[in-house]
Amino acid sequence: GLVGMTGRSYGGTMPYAIACEGIEGLKTIVPVAGIADWYSFLNQQGAQRYWPKEMTSAWLDLYCMSSLDDLTKHSRREKAEQFFDWRIRKQAENGFDYGPYWEESNYYEHSDQLNCSALIIHGLNDENVSTKQAEMMYDSFKKHNLPVSMILHQGHHMTPDMPAGHYGMRIDGMVYDDLVNAWFSRELFGTKVRQFPDLLVQ
Repeated sequence: GLVGMTGRSYGGTMPYAIACEGIEGLKTIVPVAGIADWYSFLNQQGAQRYWPKEMTSAWLDLYCMSSLDDLTKHSRREKAEQFFDWRIRKQAENGFDYGPYWEESNYYEHSDQLNCSALIIHGLNDENVSTKQAEMMYDSFKKHNLPVSMILHQGHHMTPDMPAGHYGMRIDGMVYDDLVNAWFSRELFGTKVRQFPDLLVQ
């Protein structure tokens, strides 16, 4: 019953989406460059903000679907393709206007069931997922008086310790993995390794 979730980008969106469902046992999340609202991720003020390939959210679903190659049975692959086709058609019905299709994936507007804590991490130079998404996540926890801390770093769309890209950095004197470990240790086991400010800009 002591569960924590983390991930980056599409994988950083999932913890927040699940937290907004009020899942019992989920105690804390650490979303990195995650999305709080798919409409404002893809559109801003009625205009597309992303490159053409990802104009449809279904394309990103497909790109991030690690199990697609495992769909060896034709029937399973066919069902998956039908689902993506349905998603594309539903999005096209709304065009760039906010409507019913987008409401379901606006987790921020459905955050009234939040009952966990969060350490939100985002890059100030992220040209993929805008800082608006991190701000919306942060605000939703504040609105419900839940423990939350946000770390803004100078990097791009990244986890601040990606060793393959040599993106490791110290955040408030700690390497990223140690910082996240300190958060999980505190939130899941009550071990107070360090204090976390509401907002830390690195």
